[in-house]
This record gives sequence, C-alpha cells and structure tokens, in this order.
Amino acid sequence: MSKSSVNLFFLLAIIVVSLFITQAVAVSVQDKGKHTHYKYTVYILNGCESGIEMPIHGQCFHVGNFTLIRLWQQYHWSFSVSYTKDVTYQCNLSRGYSRSQWQSIIAFNIDRDSDERRCGGTGECYWKITKVGIYFGNNNSTWTKAYNWSSISDHNNSRFVRPQQLPKSASP
Repeated sequence: MSKSSVNLFFLLAIIVVSLFITQAVAVSVQDKGKHTHYKYTVYILNGCESGIEMPIHGQCFHVGNFTLIRLWQQYHWSFSVSYTKDVTYQCNLSRGYSRSQWQSIIAFNIDRDSDERRCGGTGECYWKITKVGIYFGNNNSTWTKAYNWSSISDHNNSRFVRPQQLPKSASP
C-alpha cells in the first residue's frame, strides 16, 4: 500500500468520524431545544373575591402545604429541571373552611409545560383559584379555565381521587 493511499484512508476516516460527531451534537442540541428554560417558577394565586370567607388550602407533593386567605395572596416555588428526569408537581387544592370543594391538579409537568406556549416562553406558570374553577396562565393576565371544582358528594361517590391531566393548550 502506497503512502498516498494510507494518507487518503486516514483522511476519509477523519471525515467520517467528524460527520458522526457533528450529527450526534446536532441531535443533542435538538433534544435540549424542546425545553426553553432550565429554571421554572409555579405560582398559585387566590383569585376568589370572597377570600376571607373561603380560604384556599393546598398540598403540593414534594413542595409543601399552604393556605391562602387574602385576595391575590400567592404561594410559589422555583426549581431547575434536568432533561433526563420527568418533572411533575401535583397539588391537591380545597376551598372553604370545611374544604367542601376540592380538586387535584398537575401544577407542572415538564413535557406539557416546557412548551413555548405554556411556561417555556417565560419560565413561569400561574394558577388562579376562583370560586368557579381553577385557571391557568403564563403571564398573570390571560387565563384559561383548566379545572372545575369537585364537591364532597363527588368524592363520596368515588373510591379514590385521580388527578386530571391538563391537555396541552394551543393558546394560553
């Protein structure tokens, strides 16, 4: 084998390896691009006009418990995401002193909420609790109804509570 054919072989090998590396980096960047932010903040706001009469109670798994009494009082938490882990925060919310109205919500899910139209554009997710339901927003001004309240009678007719998954919204 001549010296020029050996050089040509090594040159072709370097080109092939470079193409594989370039393709692997492009796929890696494309996968990471689906999550716009690394850090998110979830806000839960008391939007009930009669907040003093009807406090909002919440239990968010892996985050903590809270009670919102005053109008526009809020509870929030921030976290960083990893692209290798499923990040989901579920909250059980109830309304009133007797907690007669309740709902289990998915407050954050990385696959749903990292979308640019959800929380991915701002890194912030807002949930406004009202007397007629629970609303989602990503800018604290435009709201979409996401959940209705369930009542104690609904709970008594079921053996357990299944959290409702909020479908991806085309527009917030």
